[in-house]
Amino acid sequence: MVHIAGSPDATRTVAFDADGGLVAIGGPSAFGLAHLQRLDGEQWVQAEGVAGFGARVQLIGGGDLPLYAVGETTLYRLDDVAAFRWSAFPIPLGVTDGTVFGVDAMGAVYGIDLSEGEGFVVTWMPGDQRWLELAGSRPLVATAHGYVVEPAGRVTWIDPETGVVRLDGGAQTTLVEPGPFASLTYDARGNLTFLACPAEQPPRMAKRLRAGATVAQDAMIPTSDTACHGLTTAPDGTSLLATLDGSGAGGTLSVWRPGEDGWSRVAPATSALRYTIRDGTSAFGYADALELRGIYRIDF
Repeated sequence: MVHIAGSPDATRTVAFDADGGLVAIGGPSAFGLAHLQRLDGEQWVQAEGVAGFGARVQLIGGGDLPLYAVGETTLYRLDDVAAFRWSAFPIPLGVTDGTVFGVDAMGAVYGIDLSEGEGFVVTWMPGDQRWLELAGSRPLVATAHGYVVEPAGRVTWIDPETGVVRLDGGAQTTLVEPGPFASLTYDARGNLTFLACPAEQPPRMAKRLRAGATVAQDAMIPTSDTACHGLTTAPDGTSLLATLDGSGAGGTLSVWRPGEDGWSRVAPATSALRYTIRDGTSAFGYADALELRGIYRIDF
């Protein structure tokens, strides 16, 4: 694990542009404004014309998908990777604060509207004046979580009473019966990887439901760690899992590569970092400056 010189001490989120470049929103403090920036060679460059962000900010999309920075009232779209130029769009009313969760290949943004009692999925194309309800998404129970969207626009989430649910073509389908599930992730091929990692007792495992399959493949978590700290999946299908030991401080990073039957340990993990994978050979951990500072690269 190597610290990236000049990276922001307190990083809110990271993502990758269409060239695989590292984009981050961060600053010198966990409590101050955070700025949109990228690693350009060995230097960090801030985006021009983009205001600082408060505590609530997201990067969604990236890679082969459009890359957006979502603030409280404004969305920024990366229009020119080489020039690191972004355009701004006011976010219309119609999505509940903090519920934007993804973007599809056409550039539509997805979120949740909870204003009418029962929730439903809404979509918005930057530049349009309003959010549109996604047909077939009602009702969403208040305890539903883990929303993700595929590039093709299929939306999947976890309903504790129903299981893992997918919305496709206006119809909801239960993919996996109820369980202690978390951290839904998709790759570019539509393969779904997620966790069944109860803190109380084993077995702790990940599940991978390949595109078009009806039965998920199980992969036992390969450590004595007792808590799952996060799961991310790269477009190429490689998943990165961070687990923590009984102390809650140390742990293990493991990868599950396409075509393999389970996890391989690649590096130590720590609760002071959040992790995201770029591809089958590299990932990044980023800190909030409370215990550690900066962004770290992990190669495997």
